[in-house]
Amino acid sequence: MFKLKNYIKQPLTVFSVTGYCLLSLFSVSFSGFYSAQAVAQDYIRYNIKADRTDQGYPRAISKSYWPGLWSSDVDAAVNWGNGKVYFFKGNQYTRYDIKADKADPGYPRAITKNNWPGVWTSGVDAAVNWGNGKVYFFKGNQYIRYDIKADKADPGYPRAITKNNWPGVWTSGVDAVVNWGNGKVYFFKGNQYIRYDIKADKADSGYPRAITKNNWPGVWTSGVDAALNWGNGKTYSFKGNQYIRYDIKADRTDRSYPRAITNTYWSGVWASGVEAAVNWGNGKVYFFKGNQYIRYDIKADKADPGYPKAIKNNWPGVWTNGVDAAVNWGNGKVYFFKGNQYIRYDIKADKADPGYPKAIKNNWPGVWTSGVDAAVNWGNGKVYFFKGNQYTRYDIKADKADPGYPVAIKNNWPGVWTSGVDAAINWGNTRAYFFALTK
Repeated sequence: MFKLKNYIKQPLTVFSVTGYCLLSLFSVSFSGFYSAQAVAQDYIRYNIKADRTDQGYPRAISKSYWPGLWSSDVDAAVNWGNGKVYFFKGNQYTRYDIKADKADPGYPRAITKNNWPGVWTSGVDAAVNWGNGKVYFFKGNQYIRYDIKADKADPGYPRAITKNNWPGVWTSGVDAVVNWGNGKVYFFKGNQYIRYDIKADKADSGYPRAITKNNWPGVWTSGVDAALNWGNGKTYSFKGNQYIRYDIKADRTDRSYPRAITNTYWSGVWASGVEAAVNWGNGKVYFFKGNQYIRYDIKADKADPGYPKAIKNNWPGVWTNGVDAAVNWGNGKVYFFKGNQYIRYDIKADKADPGYPKAIKNNWPGVWTSGVDAAVNWGNGKVYFFKGNQYTRYDIKADKADPGYPVAIKNNWPGVWTSGVDAAINWGNTRAYFFALTK
Protein backbone atom coordinates (compact mmCIF):
# COMPACT_ATOMS: atom_id res chain seq x y z
CA MET A 1 0.00 0.00 0.00
CA PHE A 2 2.67 2.45 0.96
CA LYS A 3 5.74 3.49 -0.84
CA LEU A 4 8.59 5.08 1.13
CA LYS A 5 12.48 4.76 2.30
CA ASN A 6 16.51 4.14 4.99
CA TYR A 7 19.33 5.98 9.96
CA ILE A 8 20.42 8.10 13.33
CA LYS A 9 17.26 7.97 15.43
CA GLN A 10 15.23 10.57 17.24
CA PRO A 11 11.76 10.96 18.83
CA LEU A 12 8.97 8.68 17.71
CA THR A 13 5.35 9.22 16.77
CA VAL A 14 2.56 6.68 16.57
CA PHE A 15 -0.89 6.16 15.13
CA SER A 16 -2.90 3.11 14.21
CA VAL A 17 -5.00 1.79 11.36
CA THR A 18 -6.56 -1.60 10.82
CA GLY A 19 -3.84 -4.24 11.22
CA TYR A 20 -0.86 -1.98 10.52
CA CYS A 21 1.29 0.06 12.82
CA LEU A 22 3.36 3.01 11.64
CA LEU A 23 6.33 4.45 13.47
CA SER A 24 8.28 7.45 12.29
CA LEU A 25 11.80 8.49 13.21
CA PHE A 26 14.91 10.06 11.82
CA SER A 27 18.14 8.12 11.66
CA VAL A 28 21.35 7.53 9.75
CA SER A 29 23.92 4.79 9.61
CA PHE A 30 26.26 3.69 6.87
CA SER A 31 29.00 1.14 6.44
CA GLY A 32 28.90 -1.47 3.68
CA PHE A 33 29.04 -1.79 -0.14
CA TYR A 34 27.09 0.41 -2.53
CA SER A 35 27.47 0.03 -6.28
CA ALA A 36 27.50 3.07 -8.24
CA GLN A 37 21.86 5.57 -2.34
CA ALA A 38 20.80 7.74 1.12
CA VAL A 39 18.82 8.58 4.29
CA ALA A 40 15.85 10.78 4.86
CA GLN A 41 12.84 9.96 6.93
CA ASP A 42 12.49 6.24 7.34
CA TYR A 43 9.58 4.05 8.10
CA ILE A 44 9.16 0.42 8.96
CA ARG A 45 6.11 -1.71 8.31
CA TYR A 46 5.74 -4.13 11.18
CA ASN A 47 3.63 -7.27 10.91
CA ILE A 48 1.74 -7.56 14.17
CA LYS A 49 0.74 -11.18 13.73
CA ALA A 50 4.20 -12.33 12.65
CA ASP A 51 5.80 -10.03 15.25
CA ARG A 52 8.54 -8.89 12.95
CA THR A 53 9.36 -6.22 10.41
CA ASP A 54 8.27 -6.99 6.88
CA GLN A 55 11.10 -7.67 4.49
CA GLY A 56 12.39 -4.78 2.46
CA TYR A 57 12.21 -2.29 5.32
CA PRO A 58 13.21 0.30 6.49
CA ARG A 59 12.43 2.54 3.56
CA ALA A 60 12.60 6.30 3.26
CA ILE A 61 9.71 8.72 2.91
CA SER A 62 11.92 10.85 0.74
CA LYS A 63 10.97 11.98 -2.73
CA SER A 64 14.49 11.09 -3.73
CA TYR A 65 16.63 8.22 -2.54
CA TRP A 66 19.77 10.24 -3.10
CA PRO A 67 19.11 13.93 -2.42
CA GLY A 68 21.31 16.06 -4.66
CA LEU A 69 22.52 13.17 -6.80
CA TRP A 70 21.89 12.74 -10.49
CA SER A 71 18.88 10.54 -11.12
CA SER A 72 20.62 8.38 -13.72
CA ASP A 73 23.88 7.19 -15.20
CA VAL A 74 26.38 7.57 -12.38
CA ASP A 75 29.81 6.70 -13.80
CA ALA A 76 31.74 5.98 -10.61
CA ALA A 77 31.51 6.23 -6.83
CA VAL A 78 34.03 5.94 -4.02
CA ASN A 79 33.78 6.04 -0.22
CA TRP A 80 36.52 8.44 0.94
CA GLY A 81 36.56 6.95 4.44
CA ASN A 82 35.87 10.26 6.18
CA GLY A 83 32.11 10.28 6.13
CA LYS A 84 32.02 11.47 2.52
CA VAL A 85 31.30 9.64 -0.71
CA TYR A 86 32.22 11.01 -4.13
CA PHE A 87 30.05 10.36 -7.18
CA PHE A 88 31.27 11.05 -10.71
CA LYS A 89 29.37 11.65 -13.93
CA GLY A 90 30.90 12.99 -17.13
CA ASN A 91 32.91 16.08 -16.25
CA GLN A 92 31.23 16.60 -12.87
CA TYR A 93 31.35 15.20 -9.36
CA THR A 94 29.18 15.38 -6.25
CA ARG A 95 30.32 15.09 -2.64
CA TYR A 96 27.77 13.21 -0.56
CA ASP A 97 27.56 13.36 3.22
CA ILE A 98 26.84 9.93 4.69
CA LYS A 99 25.53 11.16 8.05
CA ALA A 100 23.35 13.90 6.55
CA ASP A 101 22.38 11.46 3.81
CA LYS A 102 22.41 14.12 1.13
CA ALA A 103 24.76 15.90 -1.22
CA ASP A 104 26.75 18.74 0.31
CA PRO A 105 25.67 22.25 -0.73
CA GLY A 106 27.17 23.62 -3.93
CA TYR A 107 27.34 20.33 -5.82
CA PRO A 108 27.67 19.01 -8.48
CA ARG A 109 30.93 20.72 -9.43
CA ALA A 110 33.21 20.44 -12.41
CA ILE A 111 36.14 18.03 -12.23
CA THR A 112 39.07 20.43 -12.62
CA LYS A 113 42.81 20.34 -12.08
CA ASN A 114 42.25 22.43 -8.97
CA ASN A 115 39.60 20.14 -7.48
CA TRP A 116 41.22 16.84 -8.44
CA PRO A 117 44.92 17.41 -9.14
CA GLY A 118 46.17 14.80 -11.59
CA VAL A 119 42.78 13.18 -12.30
CA TRP A 120 41.12 13.24 -15.73
CA THR A 121 38.67 16.13 -15.98
CA SER A 122 35.99 13.96 -17.57
CA GLY A 123 34.89 10.39 -18.02
CA VAL A 124 36.08 8.49 -14.94
CA ASP A 125 34.95 4.87 -15.38
CA ALA A 126 35.49 3.51 -11.87
CA ALA A 127 37.06 4.36 -8.52
CA VAL A 128 37.95 2.39 -5.41
CA ASN A 129 39.40 3.14 -1.98
CA TRP A 130 42.19 0.62 -1.40
CA GLY A 131 42.06 1.08 2.36
CA ASN A 132 45.71 2.19 2.67
CA GLY A 133 45.34 5.91 2.11
CA LYS A 134 45.17 5.48 -1.66
CA VAL A 135 42.29 5.66 -4.11
CA TYR A 136 42.50 4.22 -7.62
CA PHE A 137 40.72 5.84 -10.56
CA PHE A 138 40.20 3.99 -13.84
CA LYS A 139 39.49 5.29 -17.32
CA GLY A 140 39.74 3.20 -20.45
CA ASN A 141 43.04 1.31 -20.36
CA GLN A 142 44.60 3.62 -17.77
CA TYR A 143 44.53 4.16 -14.02
CA ILE A 144 45.62 6.79 -11.52
CA ARG A 145 46.71 6.33 -7.91
CA TYR A 146 45.48 9.18 -5.73
CA ASP A 147 46.87 10.05 -2.30
CA ILE A 148 44.06 10.94 0.12
CA LYS A 149 46.22 12.84 2.62
CA ALA A 150 48.13 14.81 -0.03
CA ASP A 151 44.86 15.28 -1.93
CA LYS A 152 46.46 14.79 -5.31
CA ALA A 153 47.51 12.07 -7.74
CA ASP A 154 50.85 10.43 -7.08
CA PRO A 155 53.68 11.36 -9.46
CA GLY A 156 54.02 9.31 -12.64
CA TYR A 157 50.31 8.75 -13.27
CA PRO A 158 48.23 7.92 -15.25
CA ARG A 159 49.68 4.55 -16.15
CA ALA A 160 48.52 1.77 -18.43
CA ILE A 161 46.55 -1.13 -16.97
CA THR A 162 48.94 -3.97 -17.75
CA LYS A 163 49.35 -7.57 -16.66
CA ASN A 164 52.31 -6.43 -14.59
CA ASN A 165 50.45 -3.61 -12.81
CA TRP A 166 47.15 -5.40 -12.30
CA PRO A 167 47.73 -9.15 -12.65
CA GLY A 168 44.58 -10.87 -13.83
CA VAL A 169 42.56 -7.69 -14.47
CA TRP A 170 41.33 -6.73 -17.94
CA THR A 171 43.86 -4.42 -19.58
CA SER A 172 41.24 -2.65 -21.72
CA GLY A 173 39.37 -1.12 -18.81
CA VAL A 174 36.77 -1.82 -16.11
CA ASP A 175 33.19 -0.72 -15.53
CA ALA A 176 33.12 -0.69 -11.74
CA VAL A 177 35.24 -1.61 -8.71
CA VAL A 178 34.37 -2.14 -5.05
CA ASN A 179 36.42 -2.92 -1.95
CA TRP A 180 34.59 -5.68 -0.07
CA GLY A 181 36.32 -4.84 3.20
CA ASN A 182 37.64 -8.38 3.73
CA GLY A 183 40.89 -8.13 1.81
CA LYS A 184 39.16 -8.63 -1.52
CA VAL A 185 38.24 -6.17 -4.26
CA TYR A 186 35.75 -6.92 -7.03
CA PHE A 187 36.17 -5.65 -10.58
CA PHE A 188 33.27 -5.67 -13.05
CA LYS A 189 33.21 -5.50 -16.81
CA GLY A 190 30.22 -6.32 -18.99
CA ASN A 191 28.75 -9.59 -17.77
CA GLN A 192 31.90 -10.69 -15.93
CA TYR A 193 33.66 -10.00 -12.63
CA ILE A 194 37.07 -10.61 -11.05
CA ARG A 195 37.94 -11.09 -7.39
CA TYR A 196 41.24 -9.43 -6.56
CA ASP A 197 43.36 -10.21 -3.49
CA ILE A 198 44.80 -7.03 -1.95
CA LYS A 199 47.59 -8.73 0.01
CA ALA A 200 48.67 -10.99 -2.87
CA ASP A 201 48.20 -8.04 -5.25
CA LYS A 202 46.69 -10.16 -7.99
CA ALA A 203 43.42 -11.65 -9.13
CA ASP A 204 42.37 -14.89 -7.48
CA SER A 205 42.65 -17.98 -9.65
CA GLY A 206 39.64 -19.00 -11.67
CA TYR A 207 38.65 -15.47 -12.66
CA PRO A 208 37.07 -13.75 -14.52
CA ARG A 209 33.69 -15.41 -14.01
CA ALA A 210 30.25 -14.67 -15.37
CA ILE A 211 27.89 -12.52 -13.31
CA THR A 212 25.08 -14.99 -12.76
CA LYS A 213 22.10 -15.28 -10.44
CA ASN A 214 24.09 -17.87 -8.52
CA ASN A 215 27.22 -15.72 -8.11
CA TRP A 216 25.47 -12.39 -7.52
CA PRO A 217 21.87 -13.07 -6.52
CA GLY A 218 19.68 -10.18 -7.61
CA VAL A 219 22.39 -8.24 -9.44
CA TRP A 220 22.06 -7.40 -13.12
CA THR A 221 23.82 -10.07 -15.13
CA SER A 222 24.65 -7.71 -17.97
CA GLY A 223 26.90 -5.39 -16.01
CA VAL A 224 26.88 -2.42 -13.64
CA ASP A 225 27.82 1.25 -14.01
CA ALA A 226 29.26 1.82 -10.56
CA ALA A 227 29.68 0.11 -7.19
CA LEU A 228 30.38 1.32 -3.67
CA ASN A 229 30.90 -0.19 -0.21
CA TRP A 230 28.93 1.91 2.28
CA GLY A 231 30.81 0.51 5.26
CA ASN A 232 27.73 -0.88 7.04
CA GLY A 233 27.64 -4.34 5.58
CA LYS A 234 25.84 -3.10 2.47
CA THR A 235 27.05 -2.41 -1.03
CA TYR A 236 25.27 -0.40 -3.68
CA SER A 237 25.38 -1.09 -7.40
CA PHE A 238 24.16 1.40 -9.98
CA LYS A 239 22.96 0.86 -13.50
CA GLY A 240 21.17 3.51 -15.53
CA ASN A 241 18.48 5.04 -13.32
CA GLN A 242 18.38 2.12 -10.87
CA TYR A 243 20.36 0.86 -7.90
CA ILE A 244 20.64 -2.31 -5.84
CA ARG A 245 21.48 -2.71 -2.17
CA TYR A 246 23.48 -5.86 -1.55
CA ASP A 247 23.93 -7.53 1.83
CA ILE A 248 27.52 -8.68 2.23
CA LYS A 249 26.95 -11.15 5.05
CA ALA A 250 23.84 -12.71 3.52
CA ASP A 251 25.59 -12.63 0.13
CA ARG A 252 22.47 -11.55 -1.70
CA THR A 253 20.55 -8.53 -2.85
CA ASP A 254 18.11 -7.14 -0.32
CA ARG A 255 14.49 -7.62 -1.17
CA SER A 256 12.55 -5.04 -3.19
CA TYR A 257 15.56 -4.19 -5.34
CA PRO A 258 16.44 -2.88 -7.86
CA ARG A 259 14.77 0.47 -7.18
CA ALA A 260 14.73 3.73 -9.08
CA ILE A 261 17.29 6.24 -7.90
CA THR A 262 14.39 8.66 -7.48
CA ASN A 263 10.89 7.93 -6.28
CA THR A 264 8.02 9.41 -4.32
CA TYR A 265 6.75 7.79 -1.15
CA TRP A 266 3.98 9.01 1.14
CA SER A 267 2.60 11.47 -1.35
CA GLY A 268 2.06 14.85 0.27
CA VAL A 269 3.88 14.08 3.53
CA TRP A 270 6.96 16.05 4.55
CA ALA A 271 10.04 14.40 3.08
CA SER A 272 12.10 15.40 6.11
CA GLY A 273 10.03 13.43 8.59
CA VAL A 274 7.12 13.56 11.01
CA GLU A 275 6.94 14.01 14.78
CA ALA A 276 3.66 12.26 15.53
CA ALA A 277 0.99 10.27 13.76
CA VAL A 278 -2.40 8.89 14.70
CA ASN A 279 -4.98 6.75 12.92
CA TRP A 280 -8.32 8.42 13.39
CA GLY A 281 -10.22 5.20 12.67
CA ASN A 282 -12.26 6.68 9.82
CA GLY A 283 -9.92 6.01 6.93
CA LYS A 284 -7.82 9.04 7.75
CA VAL A 285 -4.41 9.35 9.40
CA TYR A 286 -3.05 12.57 10.86
CA PHE A 287 0.63 13.46 10.72
CA PHE A 288 2.09 16.24 12.86
CA LYS A 289 5.27 18.24 12.52
CA GLY A 290 6.03 21.49 14.31
CA ASN A 291 2.99 23.75 14.18
CA GLN A 292 1.43 21.95 11.22
CA TYR A 293 -0.49 18.76 10.45
CA ILE A 294 -1.46 16.73 7.39
CA ARG A 295 -4.57 14.61 6.87
CA TYR A 296 -3.72 11.47 4.93
CA ASP A 297 -6.26 9.30 3.10
CA ILE A 298 -5.51 5.61 3.59
CA LYS A 299 -7.45 4.35 0.57
CA ALA A 300 -6.12 7.01 -1.81
CA ASP A 301 -2.66 6.57 -0.27
CA LYS A 302 -1.93 10.28 -0.37
CA ALA A 303 -2.46 13.48 1.59
CA ASP A 304 -5.79 15.20 1.14
CA PRO A 305 -5.72 18.41 -0.92
CA GLY A 306 -4.97 21.65 0.92
CA TYR A 307 -2.52 20.24 3.45
CA PRO A 308 -0.39 20.88 5.47
CA LYS A 309 -2.43 23.23 7.66
CA ALA A 310 -1.72 25.03 10.92
CA ILE A 311 -2.66 23.20 14.14
CA LYS A 312 -3.95 26.51 15.49
CA ASN A 313 -7.75 26.90 15.19
CA ASN A 314 -8.10 23.35 13.84
CA TRP A 315 -7.41 21.32 16.98
CA PRO A 316 -9.31 22.94 19.88
CA GLY A 317 -7.41 22.49 23.11
CA VAL A 318 -4.26 20.94 21.55
CA TRP A 319 -0.86 22.64 21.72
CA THR A 320 -0.39 24.80 18.63
CA ASN A 321 3.40 24.43 18.47
CA GLY A 322 3.59 20.67 18.03
CA VAL A 323 3.09 17.31 19.73
CA ASP A 324 5.51 14.51 20.61
CA ALA A 325 3.22 11.50 20.29
CA ALA A 326 -0.40 10.58 19.71
CA VAL A 327 -2.43 7.39 20.07
CA ASN A 328 -6.04 6.40 19.41
CA TRP A 329 -7.27 4.61 22.53
CA GLY A 330 -10.06 2.85 20.64
CA ASN A 331 -12.86 4.23 22.83
CA GLY A 332 -13.56 7.47 21.01
CA LYS A 333 -10.63 9.21 22.66
CA VAL A 334 -7.18 10.15 21.35
CA TYR A 335 -4.29 11.01 23.65
CA PHE A 336 -1.67 13.60 22.73
CA PHE A 337 1.66 13.85 24.57
CA LYS A 338 4.12 16.72 24.79
CA GLY A 339 6.96 17.02 27.30
CA ASN A 340 5.55 16.11 30.73
CA GLN A 341 1.91 16.66 29.78
CA TYR A 342 -0.90 14.96 27.90
CA ILE A 343 -4.29 15.89 26.46
CA ARG A 344 -7.37 13.71 26.03
CA TYR A 345 -9.19 14.53 22.82
CA ASP A 346 -12.80 13.57 22.04
CA ILE A 347 -13.15 12.37 18.46
CA LYS A 348 -16.93 12.92 18.20
CA ALA A 349 -16.87 16.39 19.81
CA ASP A 350 -13.71 17.20 17.85
CA LYS A 351 -12.05 19.00 20.75
CA ALA A 352 -9.99 18.39 23.86
CA ASP A 353 -11.89 17.33 26.95
CA PRO A 354 -12.23 19.98 29.70
CA GLY A 355 -9.43 20.18 32.28
CA TYR A 356 -6.56 19.35 29.94
CA PRO A 357 -3.59 19.37 29.56
CA LYS A 358 -2.65 17.36 32.66
CA ALA A 359 0.64 16.05 34.01
CA ILE A 360 1.66 12.56 32.90
CA LYS A 361 2.90 11.91 36.42
CA ASN A 362 0.41 9.96 38.59
CA ASN A 363 -1.96 9.51 35.63
CA TRP A 364 -0.07 6.93 33.60
CA PRO A 365 1.23 4.25 36.00
CA GLY A 366 4.51 2.80 34.74
CA VAL A 367 4.95 5.26 31.85
CA TRP A 368 7.79 7.79 31.79
CA THR A 369 6.65 11.09 33.28
CA SER A 370 8.09 13.07 30.37
CA GLY A 371 9.51 12.74 26.89
CA VAL A 372 7.40 10.01 25.27
CA ASP A 373 8.60 9.68 21.68
CA ALA A 374 5.83 7.54 20.22
CA ALA A 375 2.84 5.41 21.11
CA VAL A 376 0.85 2.81 19.22
CA ASN A 377 -2.32 0.87 19.99
CA TRP A 378 -1.58 -2.74 19.08
CA GLY A 379 -5.26 -3.61 18.80
CA ASN A 380 -5.09 -6.44 21.33
CA GLY A 381 -5.76 -4.47 24.49
CA LYS A 382 -2.16 -3.28 24.69
CA VAL A 383 -0.53 0.05 23.86
CA TYR A 384 3.21 0.42 23.33
CA PHE A 385 5.04 3.56 24.41
CA PHE A 386 8.54 4.33 23.14
CA LYS A 387 11.24 6.55 24.54
CA GLY A 388 14.86 6.46 23.37
CA ASN A 389 16.01 2.84 23.23
CA GLN A 390 13.24 1.53 25.49
CA TYR A 391 9.55 0.72 25.34
CA THR A 392 6.71 0.07 27.77
CA ARG A 393 3.69 -2.17 27.24
CA TYR A 394 0.54 -0.66 28.72
CA ASP A 395 -2.61 -2.63 29.52
CA ILE A 396 -5.72 -0.67 28.53
CA LYS A 397 -8.14 -2.58 30.78
CA ALA A 398 -5.87 -2.53 33.85
CA ASP A 399 -4.94 1.09 33.02
CA LYS A 400 -1.29 0.60 33.92
CA ALA A 401 1.99 -0.66 32.48
CA ASP A 402 2.55 -4.39 32.56
CA PRO A 403 5.07 -5.66 35.13
CA GLY A 404 8.72 -5.77 34.06
CA TYR A 405 8.69 -2.66 31.88
CA PRO A 406 10.34 -0.59 30.46
CA VAL A 407 12.42 -3.01 28.37
CA ALA A 408 15.07 -2.42 25.69
CA ILE A 409 13.85 -2.29 22.09
CA LYS A 410 16.84 -4.41 21.10
CA ASN A 411 16.05 -8.12 20.63
CA ASN A 412 12.35 -7.47 21.20
CA TRP A 413 11.43 -5.69 17.98
CA PRO A 414 13.14 -7.50 15.08
CA GLY A 415 14.11 -5.08 12.36
CA VAL A 416 13.17 -1.94 14.29
CA TRP A 417 15.79 0.66 15.18
CA THR A 418 17.14 -0.16 18.61
CA SER A 419 18.00 3.42 19.49
CA GLY A 420 14.50 4.76 19.17
CA VAL A 421 11.66 5.71 16.86
CA ASP A 422 9.97 9.02 16.07
CA ALA A 423 6.50 7.80 15.30
CA ALA A 424 4.44 4.65 15.07
CA ILE A 425 1.00 3.74 13.82
CA ASN A 426 -1.22 0.69 13.58
CA TRP A 427 -2.52 0.65 10.02
CA GLY A 428 -5.39 -1.65 10.95
CA ASN A 429 -4.53 -4.38 8.46
CA THR A 430 -2.17 -6.48 10.62
CA ARG A 431 0.64 -4.03 9.79
CA ALA A 432 2.29 -1.38 11.91
CA TYR A 433 4.51 1.40 10.57
CA PHE A 434 7.48 2.82 12.40
CA PHE A 435 9.09 6.09 11.34
CA ALA A 436 12.56 7.46 11.86
CA LEU A 437 14.19 10.54 10.44
CA THR A 438 17.47 9.81 8.71
CA LYS A 439 20.06 12.53 8.77
